[in-house]
Amino acid sequence: MRLSLSPAAALAAALACWCGSSSGRAHGTADVKKPLNVLVSSVPLSPIHSVIEIGAELAERGHHVSVMSLESARRKVEKRGLKFIDLGVGPSEADYSERVRAASAKNNTGIANNLKVIGPLFNQLNDAMTNGTKRVFPIVEEGQPKPEGLPDIVVASIGSGYLFKVCVRYGIPYVVSHPTFAIAPVFTSMPYVPFMQSNLPLHDANMWQRLLKLVVAAIFNFILPITGYPIKAVDPEMTRRTMKMIHSVPGMDWPFHAPPLLQYTGAILRPETLSPANLEPPVKEWLDRSDLPVVYVSLGTVFEVDAELARTMIRGLSPLPGQQPQWRILWALPKNQWDLLPPEGQRPAADLLHIETWVTTPAALSHEKVKVFLSHCGGNGVHESIWTGTPIVGMPFAGDQLDVCRRVAAFGAGVYVDRFTVDSATLHRNIAEVLTQPSYTFRVQRMSAIMKTYGGVKRAADLVELVHELGGDLSMLETPSDREGFFTAFSLDILLIALIVSFVKGILAVYVCRWCCRRRTRVASKDKKTA
Repeated sequence: MRLSLSPAAALAAALACWCGSSSGRAHGTADVKKPLNVLVSSVPLSPIHSVIEIGAELAERGHHVSVMSLESARRKVEKRGLKFIDLGVGPSEADYSERVRAASAKNNTGIANNLKVIGPLFNQLNDAMTNGTKRVFPIVEEGQPKPEGLPDIVVASIGSGYLFKVCVRYGIPYVVSHPTFAIAPVFTSMPYVPFMQSNLPLHDANMWQRLLKLVVAAIFNFILPITGYPIKAVDPEMTRRTMKMIHSVPGMDWPFHAPPLLQYTGAILRPETLSPANLEPPVKEWLDRSDLPVVYVSLGTVFEVDAELARTMIRGLSPLPGQQPQWRILWALPKNQWDLLPPEGQRPAADLLHIETWVTTPAALSHEKVKVFLSHCGGNGVHESIWTGTPIVGMPFAGDQLDVCRRVAAFGAGVYVDRFTVDSATLHRNIAEVLTQPSYTFRVQRMSAIMKTYGGVKRAADLVELVHELGGDLSMLETPSDREGFFTAFSLDILLIALIVSFVKGILAVYVCRWCCRRRTRVASKDKKTA
């Protein structure tokens, strides 16, 4: 009797065997293999956090790990004790923040405006990463000596297009790391998945909404590969036939038919980062001082509040006049934004409001007193909140944050707050609702249970080791869409030909009918003259 496995089942079986052997090696029950030279790379924005944590996990397993990025990422990398390869100077988080403010001016956060304003920044990042990588790993002609120090395997995120070309040229296996959703249509060819910032429904879409999603998917998969992608950092042609690790989970992400080469890992968190013991002593002391629940506020390091939003947030977070406080507030706010807050006399007292320049978010969310997370819905922070079972009040700024926040609200783990229209009363009411309604905690804990089955950073490291073990040959896992492209896989070329043939036949039918009518008219006119 012959048994056959689907590609997904084959991958699961291979990974199970690999994980078992990895576990055996860790406990000294199997042969110890030669450590790998692992190169991880990312632009110096939020995606770098995931590759750093994956690198730290691989380093703990005995591999030699280097992190390659622009100069502004040096501190983050060296803080984790990893070797840093400097690619030079490029756009920083401050540049990105400035572009975001421009993109979101006048309540315009649509995808067209984001492409117009933020797109050039990503192209600058891509160019800086490319130029730096060319200096480190030049592509030489056939027959010439290879560059020294080539890695055994590469783990990279967006902005690593040239590095992927290096991998293809020298036969180096590589894995893609993506810190949030499998953004459609970049990582999925399923035309029913809403594309980024479209605000289209996944279920029960009407005919026009379905047509719009199909048209965008067709443009992305058929026209843009010919004309070029507006953002050079996104090139699906370099990632289509390799492993793509998505650091989210179905349900949090749009649920769709994921191919075997797209693997979810859940949040990339190492256990030690989740311990409240990692909190700075003043923060931990303040949290332990009262039994009141705590609202943790963090809008990241890239996005800045303005004075008006700061006032609205302070008023919304403060107790209502004449009422006892329902919560305390721990706010992680960069020092350069403290002056935007109202004067101390117009803020809650120090025992109710504690502001720090930096707070270790996973550790804060793991503290038993922290019950609500007021967040900008960046991919890293939201997935950390889901992992710890903390419901969310989302206030997105730009990019994929809007979609992430909508998904959080859709499965009931939090609420969506529009930062352009929110007032203090609405913000206070939303926080109180998420804090006091058990359904939010229940739903986020259910999603947390799902996420923890995906393995997190350990499974991501297992996938990296597996891809190297297979020599980067993942052809047995390729779907028709991976190998043949979007149009052929979904038989859209046949439908297109059928439409063209039908159109031509319709034109010919009209032409023949008109010719017959004119001939008949001429015959009738001739007969009439003859009579």
